[in-house]
Amino acid sequence: MRIGIDFDNTIVCYDQIFHEQGMKYNLISSTVPPAKNAVRKYIRENSGNEKWIFLQSIVYGERILAAPPYPGVMDFISRAVAQKEVFIVSHKTKTAKLGSKKNLREAAMSWLDQQGICSLLPDTSIHFEDSREAKIERIEKIGCDVFVDDLFETFSHSGFPKKTEKYLFDPNHHHASVQNVKIVRDWEELNFLLE
Repeated sequence: MRIGIDFDNTIVCYDQIFHEQGMKYNLISSTVPPAKNAVRKYIRENSGNEKWIFLQSIVYGERILAAPPYPGVMDFISRAVAQKEVFIVSHKTKTAKLGSKKNLREAAMSWLDQQGICSLLPDTSIHFEDSREAKIERIEKIGCDVFVDDLFETFSHSGFPKKTEKYLFDPNHHHASVQNVKIVRDWEELNFLLE
């Protein structure tokens, strides 16, 4: 079995970092919950999408090493590589459109190395793509039997491979149900489903 996993907000949990940096740059009020989607909604509605893109450049670049993995994801990957092929496939440009010019792919690889994931997966199993379309093409090329992502837009894309099972990672319960997509709330649940 070939399992593909998205990176940002699927393996890495940025909730606290987005909140912390949003407060630092005066983009959110203290009443905004420490959750990425809540921070994004508040900034887009009150400051515009460009400010959200700026904040992403800080969080995904300069502050990424402070972000923890989601609970259970390290155990999931460690167990999965013993019996299955695991790939990380992410839509991640080299640099952000606005804000910090730090190389986002190098920052992500540093995070993966810090967490010990680079010792579990060969470099050839980690893919950062320039667009959502390129990400979906990579999923198809790898031949993923399963793909795990926090964004429904990945699965609703017309080019998403029909034979790949879709698992929407939704720890904050934003989706009650989605047609033809399995919703998982945590990595233990996914581990149970794929055993």
